[in-house]
Amino acid sequence: MQIKTYKPKEKLPEDLILPQQVHGTKIVEIVTGEEDLPECDGVWTRDETKLLGIKTADCAPIAFWEEDKFGIVHAGWRGLCDGIIEKMLENFDDPNIFVGPLLPKFQIQKDFCYDKIVAKFGEEFLIGIEEEGIMIFDFKTAIQSIIPNAEFDARSTFNEFDLASWRRDQDERRNVMVVGF
Repeated sequence: MQIKTYKPKEKLPEDLILPQQVHGTKIVEIVTGEEDLPECDGVWTRDETKLLGIKTADCAPIAFWEEDKFGIVHAGWRGLCDGIIEKMLENFDDPNIFVGPLLPKFQIQKDFCYDKIVAKFGEEFLIGIEEEGIMIFDFKTAIQSIIPNAEFDARSTFNEFDLASWRRDQDERRNVMVVGF
């Protein structure tokens, strides 16, 4: 399996299949390469000639593969809480899993974000109150709780200045993780 993270401004492969991500849980099987991919945060295929990609800027790009198929999802806190990883796992028996560069921990407010995280995980991955109403979500450890055997890229999008980070830069640059045989 070939997995590469392209940094902002690097030239992407021309035949790359990229869904139109919305922080949701829709996953599409790629058969022809002409599939409609709006509001889609995951793709998978059995076609070894395809290249699949996901754009991120702090969220987790997660690649899954077995001998005869592979896929990739974009998992932000919303997708994580809504089950995108579990939904992708339904397409695999015993996949290898690689998680690309992400923001391991980040601040959340005690609002709907907090409510969704607590509904999914309880308070296990929330770290103290920094200021009134603000907490730290241990995003990486929450992901590891669902896919404990996954391999993780050690880079933090926030700390690696050549990688895009929404929370650091608040711009439209994105990293693109690409997976294919």
